[in-house]
Amino acid sequence: MGERLPAQQTLAERFSVSRSTVRRALEQLRIYGYAISDPSSSGALPVAPVTPPSELANFVHLTRLIQHGKASGFVTGDDIRRSFEADGIPATEWKNILRALDRVLKKEGVELRVSATSTADRRRKLELIRTPVLSNYRIAVISLKDGVGKTTTTLALGATYASERQDKILAIDANPDGGTLGRRVRRETDTTIRDLVQVIPHVNSYMDVRRFTSQAPSGLEVIANDIDPAATTTFNDEDYRRVMDVLGKQYPIILTDSGTGLLYSAMRGVLDLADQLIIISTPSVDGASSASTTLDWLSAHGYAALVARSITVISGVRETGKMVKEEDMVAHFETRCRGVIVVPFDEHLAAGAEVDLDMVRPKAREAYFDLAALVAEDFVPPTEAQLSRGSASTPARVTQDRI
Repeated sequence: MGERLPAQQTLAERFSVSRSTVRRALEQLRIYGYAISDPSSSGALPVAPVTPPSELANFVHLTRLIQHGKASGFVTGDDIRRSFEADGIPATEWKNILRALDRVLKKEGVELRVSATSTADRRRKLELIRTPVLSNYRIAVISLKDGVGKTTTTLALGATYASERQDKILAIDANPDGGTLGRRVRRETDTTIRDLVQVIPHVNSYMDVRRFTSQAPSGLEVIANDIDPAATTTFNDEDYRRVMDVLGKQYPIILTDSGTGLLYSAMRGVLDLADQLIIISTPSVDGASSASTTLDWLSAHGYAALVARSITVISGVRETGKMVKEEDMVAHFETRCRGVIVVPFDEHLAAGAEVDLDMVRPKAREAYFDLAALVAEDFVPPTEAQLSRGSASTPARVTQDRI
């Protein structure tokens, strides 16, 4: 009797992919003769001989590449590098892997392109993303309007950190009237942030918090805030501060998906406690105007320092209204924020369903990778010695490649 393959969920966690990716990889293994039988979700079915771990890893990576390619028509050298870096496959093996994968990808109707993005630049960004957070770092994602990609940005950025870091990452829904964050992840619990507020005096450990979270395939945890018709009060400023005090002891990085608008009670806590502010705009006249109004209001109400180190995300999740030239928007917001990231339209993200990075097109995924690196520049504050030496001693800034 042969040994057993791990359960699909175990494999998904090991390779930081969704169960559907593992399932497709196992199907590929059978096609190529590596697996005798498919393990059940419980791992109960034995296989003989056991699928070599290296082959399973390669086919998981291959499946991710094929998924990317079927969404966009091609995969790049960066996609391949990102896939294999996750399991520590050295660069010296890439050329052999490229030759082998090229043949398989062509059979799937996927073109292989070599990206011009430098390996060194990507490695630098990855090092930024993996910068240790010594206490707790809070990222607030805001917008004046619904439907501009605020929740999508929260989830995609959080999933990027969860995929590339080894610590726990959390996203919470701070919409006072109930938001949609919890609808974009497979729910493991019906509890919400309001329920967490009620038991704060009894929350003393990570497992106490975990009862209120649902985990995405990337490892990102989410605390929902569903609309409750029976609720007589809103999630307010005091609630938010108490929740963040408790969560900050368990999660080094917390993302807040705020409500729309600026005047509701909880928003004061969101802004006061934020280390990083991300303003979402769309590439339209209305979107640019709303984002600029947001920055103006914040600057006039005591948050000028937060605005100066904020980041604007120009989200292509919706293509409506009169469009503005991308380069004009970037130039405008670069004068007001410390960075601007453009996220192109992506069908998977626009669908409004669960966010799975394995299904996101390469260019959109790369944009969120750049956003994660840009935010991470602020993870370690400069020392007094660095400040006294001036800007020459600060790290190189993250820039987004635009084609």
